[in-house]
Amino acid sequence: MDYHRASVLATLQFNCQLALMVVLSVGAYSVISARNGGSLESSSAAASYRPIGFVEMQQLENSTNFTLDSDDDR
Repeated sequence: MDYHRASVLATLQFNCQLALMVVLSVGAYSVISARNGGSLESSSAAASYRPIGFVEMQQLENSTNFTLDSDDDR
């Protein structure tokens, strides 16, 4: 009985420390990110994003030669 009680207390203590570390890490990351002016809208990855248009999609479709037929059937 004492062994199980000690095991539960050790697990609870570890989980509390892990949760504290996660909260502190996320808090520190958000403070550092805010100081550096980092936001999703102003990041270079978001600024360089361009959706694939119709012309690019046609080029992708024309460049592939995939068929469902087997080459052994000829």
